[in-house]
Amino acid sequence: MQRSLLVYFAVWCLALVGRGTRSAEQPPEDLAPLKQLLGKTEPAMAFEPKDFPERGQLMEAVRGLGERACEVLCRIMLDTGETLEVRRGAAWVMGELNDKRAVGPLMKMFGETPYALPDTAAKALGKIDAPDLVPQLLALYLGGEEETNAWAGRCLQTLKRPSYVKELLPLLKHKEEKVRATAARGLGSIGDRGAVAGLVGSLDDGNDGVVMFAAQSLGQIGAAEALGPLNTRFGKGGDVFLKRYLMDAIQAIRDRQGADWATRQGIKPGRDGVAALVTALKDKDESVRRSAAAELAKRAEDAAEAGPALVEALGDPDEIVGKTAIEALVEIGAPSAVPLLGAILKGPGKGRSKGIATLFRLIAKRDREVIPALRPFVKDLAGLLEDKEAAVAQSAVTLLGMLGPDAAPAIPRILRKLGDPTLGPPAAVTLGGIGEKAVPDLVEALKDENRLVRALAAFALGQVGVDSRIVLMMSVAYGAPPDAEAMDHFRIGRNATQAVPALMGLIKDSDPGVRLMAIASLGRMKGDAREAVPLLEEAAKDKDANMQKAAQRALKQIQAALEKPIPESGRPK
Repeated sequence: MQRSLLVYFAVWCLALVGRGTRSAEQPPEDLAPLKQLLGKTEPAMAFEPKDFPERGQLMEAVRGLGERACEVLCRIMLDTGETLEVRRGAAWVMGELNDKRAVGPLMKMFGETPYALPDTAAKALGKIDAPDLVPQLLALYLGGEEETNAWAGRCLQTLKRPSYVKELLPLLKHKEEKVRATAARGLGSIGDRGAVAGLVGSLDDGNDGVVMFAAQSLGQIGAAEALGPLNTRFGKGGDVFLKRYLMDAIQAIRDRQGADWATRQGIKPGRDGVAALVTALKDKDESVRRSAAAELAKRAEDAAEAGPALVEALGDPDEIVGKTAIEALVEIGAPSAVPLLGAILKGPGKGRSKGIATLFRLIAKRDREVIPALRPFVKDLAGLLEDKEAAVAQSAVTLLGMLGPDAAPAIPRILRKLGDPTLGPPAAVTLGGIGEKAVPDLVEALKDENRLVRALAAFALGQVGVDSRIVLMMSVAYGAPPDAEAMDHFRIGRNATQAVPALMGLIKDSDPGVRLMAIASLGRMKGDAREAVPLLEEAAKDKDANMQKAAQRALKQIQAALEKPIPESGRPK
């Protein structure tokens, strides 16, 4: 026993001596310069440029670590005491080094926060050529913790090494839909033509998500042989999102071929070739028409004279030609395109709905140029309110709203739509945006037998003075209008003060929805609705909790404007 203790003691002493000797021979490394350089890799992670100012210095410092580079960088990368920038920089360098020893440490980062850490780790792993990486990621994707399996999937989608193609291709037939979709996306990230046949096969997958990512990847690879299968799949139909992915893939391949196609056809570059492209837009072969439209989009600066032909192409029986024509017109711009697009609003042409879609795209790009150019077409837009196609009518009322007071000639037709469950809400915003000229008709509409008409007329009166153009543009962009409080930030004109007595009369309407809308509009008129305070105080005592809250809010808005206290009875409890 004594001998054992002595041996243990001797070994312990030798360990201490050895440790002291190493410390004397190899003083602690000064990693501060390296860490400083690691913290400057943000441009590389954000944009993945081939070079950035400190790259040479950084890689030289890493090479100076020799065989220990992976060990040192992994230690820095996993050190939770380090800054986010330095840890991300270390992970990024591991991807550049392509050292398979970093696979385990990088995967450990999947469970960390903020998301920038696992995101950088996933991208770095995608650059490393490790034989067992895909099986490890797949196992984690299917069986890991919730916060880590998503990042494993993300990594599979962002692989970069062509060597992984043969490992991802079999996953296109995996029983799990999410694995098939992830594999399809990953093959596009790699961009190797060896994946084309497998991705074409996935266009017939029973899951739309798999089909969408397969199409997207084929577009990224740019394989001309995929055009036929993509067109065939497009012809089978699907929802709007699926068709968009298919169309984008077809267009991406067409864009790659565009210059070659034009050269093969002997079409001159620049403006000199526009006339030939216009002729090609009427070719019997849809593939020629598609290529011509795509080429005109590229030559937008020189292609203004092609405007009429592109507007006509909006009605092409081939949907891809029509949508490519939209892109070309948007690129050509407002001054040339809007008058042409306005003209097709006059008749029942096939391209009318796509023409309206183009106008919205143009407004999103250059609203200050497009909206004034629409003024001559107010009557035509008003006529479209009666269109049998609901989407056309809804777009027409929205475009009228973007014209603001200039849409006044359309007031009678817009008023008739207040009772329409679909067109009523945008019609109310449009009438409010028209402003004072719409107020007399809106006050009269407060007496309508239809409760929806009364409610929306009350809402519209609260909208008077608000810039409807901005409200409707936000509605188009986000799929829903901003709330009432947000709308008040866009108030540019006077309130409809002459409507206050009529709105007060609706506070006791038989319909609760009408009452709520009237109360809300009075509140939005703030100080101009001071005479409504007694009625609002009474409504604040209503048995209906919603009515109480609405009245209390309105009283608060009026109080804030007048800077006078509201009586105790009307204060929020």
